[in-house]
Amino acid sequence: MIKYPVLEEQELSLNDVTPEQWDAAARTHLHPPSALEKQEGGSHYKNLKIQPIEYIQANKLGYEQGNVIKYVTRYNEKGGVEDLLKAIHYIELMINDIKERR
Repeated sequence: MIKYPVLEEQELSLNDVTPEQWDAAARTHLHPPSALEKQEGGSHYKNLKIQPIEYIQANKLGYEQGNVIKYVTRYNEKGGVEDLLKAIHYIELMINDIKERR
């Protein structure tokens, strides 16, 4: 037997469900929100026109570059100076890597 939590919360059987309730259950379970539509651990990216991960992936940035983008983008809404220091740390790692390759 398939369980439908949205329906169970209302203690309804499938025969008692209205079309609106069925649609709500289908939207919830058959079409869950994308990973970009939800965020774990805060809302510091939700109001941005483009999320850092979208920019990072679209431009095929590496780990260090991606972290710089992430920390600089969110510092005002989340970590403040600590996030800027983290961004600087990743920039320093990138500089060290470039110098070591010379």
